[in-house]
Amino acid sequence: MVLSGTTYHSLLRAYQTFGSTTARQWAQSKDPRPLGSSNDVEDEDPRRPMHALTIAALLPSACAWIGEAGQNIILLSEVSWNVAEFAAKAIDTMLDDVKERNSMILRVFETAGGAVHQDKDFWGLKKK
Repeated sequence: MVLSGTTYHSLLRAYQTFGSTTARQWAQSKDPRPLGSSNDVEDEDPRRPMHALTIAALLPSACAWIGEAGQNIILLSEVSWNVAEFAAKAIDTMLDDVKERNSMILRVFETAGGAVHQDKDFWGLKKK
């Protein structure tokens, strides 16, 4: 059996997702999945495999999954905006603290006597 590239990748994804038996069944089935109808009476056997369901039977689950995924994306985007906002506020707070401390250090240095100005450890504080 020779597989095209697309079929091979689809088969590989099915194998990784469902295991070898289901992937083999999927690869051997020549008929596409039937669309079905919402008016069809479905067999309510909870043990039936997913490939036995019609597309119409899968739509409610797909809609619920898409709705849930959409809500999660909205929550993630809100969190990312909040993180950026909180990071900006934290940086501003840190910069304000540094400016306040530096201004206090500079005031002490400027009011100190000549001995402090001669100390080589404080030369970096001299105004240029």
